[in-house]
Amino acid sequence: MKVKNTIWSNENLAEEIEYIGKQEEYTELSEDEKTNLAYEHINMGLEDERVNLDIQLSGAILCIASLGLWNGRKQGYKVIKSGNIKDILYSDCDLASWYSNGHNIKAKLSHHDGTNYIEYREIKNEENIDALLNDIYNGKTISRQRLNYYTKSILPEVKKVYGW
Repeated sequence: MKVKNTIWSNENLAEEIEYIGKQEEYTELSEDEKTNLAYEHINMGLEDERVNLDIQLSGAILCIASLGLWNGRKQGYKVIKSGNIKDILYSDCDLASWYSNGHNIKAKLSHHDGTNYIEYREIKNEENIDALLNDIYNGKTISRQRLNYYTKSILPEVKKVYGW
């Protein structure tokens, strides 16, 4: 059985708007104002999670992505040099969700062209990472064994915060 623990998501925007619409103090608001208030509430939660996950790792964070683009799926990566877990919680996509699958921290980020799936890992040794990054960039299949050799899951650090 897969375990999915959500860190933060804005996929429940419709539920938040409905909740606000039922609150007596907001009955005079227009639908646009209710929607804006729902976004504000949800985004405050994201800021809270950034505070919760202000955890400095000893290495940089590797973001391995399967990108949904207008011209199909592509593989890519980004390195977050700060090594701070809170820095994974940024996106300009319409819908965003960060979660644990029981083994790793991942994200599902949807936009007008498709959906991006990202896995976040701490780099163990940046001096030897170039070959792995090159293979990711060139769309080669990366085995879990090889990924574990160069990186490690950040889930243990996140678990300390949420008690999963």
